[in-house]
Amino acid sequence: MVTTSIRVPGEVPGVMAEGTDFDSFYRSEYDRLVRVAFALCGRLDVAEELTQDAMMKVYSRWSRVRSFESPGAFARRIVVNNALSSLRRRKSETKALLRFRGSAADHVTVDPDVDDFWRLVRTLPTRQAQVVALYYGDEQSTAEVAAALEIAEGTVRATLAQARAALRTQVMEENNV
Repeated sequence: MVTTSIRVPGEVPGVMAEGTDFDSFYRSEYDRLVRVAFALCGRLDVAEELTQDAMMKVYSRWSRVRSFESPGAFARRIVVNNALSSLRRRKSETKALLRFRGSAADHVTVDPDVDDFWRLVRTLPTRQAQVVALYYGDEQSTAEVAAALEIAEGTVRATLAQARAALRTQVMEENNV
């Protein structure tokens, strides 16, 4: 569960244009947030729920959030944290289901080719998966990823390099190369 005291990177009063409303923010960010959440959790229904939860948190703080340098980074940070919490919860639930039912719960997929890639991403260490999801899934720059995750841009680049190497190794192992 994400706590209500979320540290926000880059708070700069008055950056968003006067009159910018939450509806406009929601329309411009929703699909991007769903892509990030899906990249991290692998289920569209869960990704949409995580995004809705994040948007509710942003909405409840909109009078303050609208003044941030990047309200979208704030929302992405909430989605990333929510996705991590969701993955932990799903892992525990799956273990319990396996004990009681003897088989894994159903897994919803969207596109087999895309799902294979994101399945591999989800096997990466948490920080690598988050960076890959934001960089490739949401097409964020390394600076934007750094702001969303509150880490240095150099750390983002290094983490991407590690993730790419790990993914390359996994693909080669799966294809017996």
